[in-house]
Amino acid sequence: MNQNSLRLFMSYAHKDDEIRKELTAHLSPLRHQGLIVEWNDRLISPGADWEIEISVNLERSDLVILLISADFLNSYYCMGVELKRALSQHTSGLNRVGPVIARPSLWQNMPFSKLQVLPREGLPITKWSDRDSAYLSVVEGIELAAQELLANSKNLVNEWLSSLLLRRKVVRFVQTFLRNKGIYEGPVDGEPANIKLRESVRIFQQSISIDADGLIGPQTLRAIINKMDADEYTS
Repeated sequence: MNQNSLRLFMSYAHKDDEIRKELTAHLSPLRHQGLIVEWNDRLISPGADWEIEISVNLERSDLVILLISADFLNSYYCMGVELKRALSQHTSGLNRVGPVIARPSLWQNMPFSKLQVLPREGLPITKWSDRDSAYLSVVEGIELAAQELLANSKNLVNEWLSSLLLRRKVVRFVQTFLRNKGIYEGPVDGEPANIKLRESVRIFQQSISIDADGLIGPQTLRAIINKMDADEYTS
């Protein structure tokens, strides 16, 4: 992997696997240029925890491509987990999300509908008379997005370093809180890619009846702060 390559995460419904494969083939020039490195769930090793693998690779991604179809919209995991996390990171400036209209569906009022879609004019890939031209339109859009991100790479690196330092402080704060509660027994090292920490966060989330995804997001942080305030008030 080229150190300047952008990490591309492909989110899709498995019924659209053929479209994913075709798009992956058309993305090969960008891979040869060292512009992108693609990841999708077909790369998960046998015996690995697929949910953790998806979560870690999604968090690390620079570009998230959504293959939109009726099956994508009908998938709880695509819509309720991957899309939700991707848009949260997009809003925070941690990645860029690109919806690709794979097959016809009623997507115009979905949470991603305000983002620029591909191919051109949002015409589904399967509706193009020449599918290669559809994929070319998608790849050109992805290439443009990647080049824009790399053009600002110096600023992105500085922002990423600042974000990383802040993130580690937040993670240490959460680790300390969970350890004091007797939920977490791992090190207080600020390392977010920590399986024990994820499981401890999940246990805490379940205990207060919020979405138990094991991630340290705004809702979980607010819950911890509220819990600390409540504990201080009753002490």
